[in-house]
Amino acid sequence: MKKLALVFALNTFALVGADADSISNKTLIISPFQDNKNEIEPQDLPKAVKETILSKEKTKSLPIYKAYEITDTSGDRIYKISFGLEKIEFTKKYNKKGNELED
Repeated sequence: MKKLALVFALNTFALVGADADSISNKTLIISPFQDNKNEIEPQDLPKAVKETILSKEKTKSLPIYKAYEITDTSGDRIYKISFGLEKIEFTKKYNKKGNELED
């Protein structure tokens, strides 16, 4: 009985030690230069951005596939919008005033 308890204890310590080793290798790296990116609904875009999209021939003819609000390290908001029906055809970035930004 004591041998069985000893074998059980050794196996438990071996398993716990292996799990602890694999957990310690997973380190979360947070960069101070990382942007804050949140997916938003197209209807939540600022009015100026929506007006710019609807005024351009290329963008008004395609639905918005995905829209993101990105807050950069200086606190400015940028809107990254991917256009397409079933897949992304192209992506554009706009500032909060609706001006298109170059990559």
